[in-house]
Amino acid sequence: MQLTLESIVKRVGPQTWLHPMSIAPRSGSVTVLLGATQAGKTSLMRIMAGLDVPSSGRVLVDGRDVVGVSVRERNVAMVYQQFINYPSLRVRDNIASPLKLRREKDIDQRVRALAEKLHIEMFLDRYPAELSGGQQQRVALARALAKDAPLMLLDEPLVNLDYKLREELRDELTALFAAGDSTAIYATTEPGEALLLGGYTAVMDAGDLLQYGPTAEVFHNPISLRVARAFSDPPMNLLAGTTNPDGAVGVQLQGGPSIQLPLSTAGSVAVTVGMLKPGLPVVNADGTPKWRMAPGPNGPYWKQGMQNGYQDVGSWTFFKNHDADKVAAAWLYAQFVTAKTTSLKKTMVGLTPIRESDIQSQAMTDMAPKLGGLVEFYRSPARVAWTPTGTNVPDYPKLAQLWWKNVAVAVTGEKTPQAAMDNLAEEMDSVMARLERAGMAVCPPKLNAKSDPGKWLSDKGAPWAKLANEKPKGETIAYDTLLSAWKNGKVR
Repeated sequence: MQLTLESIVKRVGPQTWLHPMSIAPRSGSVTVLLGATQAGKTSLMRIMAGLDVPSSGRVLVDGRDVVGVSVRERNVAMVYQQFINYPSLRVRDNIASPLKLRREKDIDQRVRALAEKLHIEMFLDRYPAELSGGQQQRVALARALAKDAPLMLLDEPLVNLDYKLREELRDELTALFAAGDSTAIYATTEPGEALLLGGYTAVMDAGDLLQYGPTAEVFHNPISLRVARAFSDPPMNLLAGTTNPDGAVGVQLQGGPSIQLPLSTAGSVAVTVGMLKPGLPVVNADGTPKWRMAPGPNGPYWKQGMQNGYQDVGSWTFFKNHDADKVAAAWLYAQFVTAKTTSLKKTMVGLTPIRESDIQSQAMTDMAPKLGGLVEFYRSPARVAWTPTGTNVPDYPKLAQLWWKNVAVAVTGEKTPQAAMDNLAEEMDSVMARLERAGMAVCPPKLNAKSDPGKWLSDKGAPWAKLANEKPKGETIAYDTLLSAWKNGKVR
């Protein structure tokens, strides 16, 4: 089946939800609709399915205009964000429902085959309410696959699942798409999903179709900054520059020097702006830094007895139910990235040590005078005086990208820090609420109802109320005193 959309426009009242766009998804392949929330992905998919009609434009299926043709006559399968199943039917009857409508043969065998593909064969006699969120979504997927429709639409089908389930289902979907002949349209906000699913990607933003083509090509050759931003995770940092007569680009750093980048239309160069380069305003003539590294977890809100900042402690976790070959490959990779030579190189470049031998190495001794106390701190007992973090984040990959996105707009000045953090809190609450609804098997989040900030801040155990002065005058500590404290296992 060849689906073609020509000059599609969708208006709702005075607003234009979809601006003129044309696209012909590759038949028999996966096309990912990539874009942020309100990019227009769902609106476009509803038009493809026949649930909505465009304000103008044509929807062609094998050359025939199907605008106005009912959903029933189009033979389209659709999977939504929410787990939409028939609650009064057992799992086997949910999956069999499209087969029974068409009075197919061998229904029981086909239902079991689909259930086995999606690892839900043991739940065939249960009702949807007796399943977890991930299992319910597998049932919805199995029912869509049972329809064997030439066009399958998946509107962020994994967004309400925790990360582990999302990873497993994504792998299964990739295999199912590769084995089938249907044209699949998959909507997502996550660039990582587009890259993992492969096929083709259509990048959307604010109702505009920005670029369509093979996923790898769109990723490596974005035609605009908007397309590049859609694929950036965490978000890109942008520096304003001016082109010189000789073709070089000059970038003026805020409060710092101008850096000349030898960029041209023929190619690009990777540039890292360091803090140790001779000639920078923060470096002495002899190459030693003018700055000193002084970790200070004790901000204006800190009180005696509270945590001393935090430490990130990484670990490699291999689950028993993971594929044995993948576990073996991950183990080999772990050995490589933590090997002594690799780890030491990482420490010297990124200043984030993994091994004790990195910290005690001669290379770090040689670099210590230029690192403003970093080596002395890591070699002291003070490095373990900080409060370590626990594994208390239910979906780190999803929540982490929200942090970087909101911090970026605060750093660039697009939003005030307060507005950025308010938006971050709201987006994180939304993700946590989705995970709560999905019914995670282990340690699911449980959100309190929204309440008045004044009451919340007055409750027992509440954080400190906002200070009138969040930036009190800094305290200067003699560097030798600080070094002595570190050696005694104290932060200060």
